[in-house]
Amino acid sequence: MSKFFIDSNICVYAFDKTDLLKRQKAFDLISKSPVISAQVIIETYNACYRKLKLSREVCEQNTLILCDVAQIFEINSYTFKKAVALLFKPSTVV
Repeated sequence: MSKFFIDSNICVYAFDKTDLLKRQKAFDLISKSPVISAQVIIETYNACYRKLKLSREVCEQNTLILCDVAQIFEINSYTFKKAVALLFKPSTVV
């Protein structure tokens, strides 16, 4: 399977007990070893704590799980510059 990126919303759904369908879909995606950034981990922790009202200990465990199953992609100046360059690259239709 090719690499794919998930954002913090997907990660939060995985720990939200109010919508079981979204939770299952999120777990299915996470189980396929997605790419995430450190920002996604931080946002997930904060959303689990503030929105889901989970304890700090549970939030920490949840984010550690993400660290174990996902590929953490480092965003640095090179990555950012490459992304910006791709935005302005003319697309070619075959």
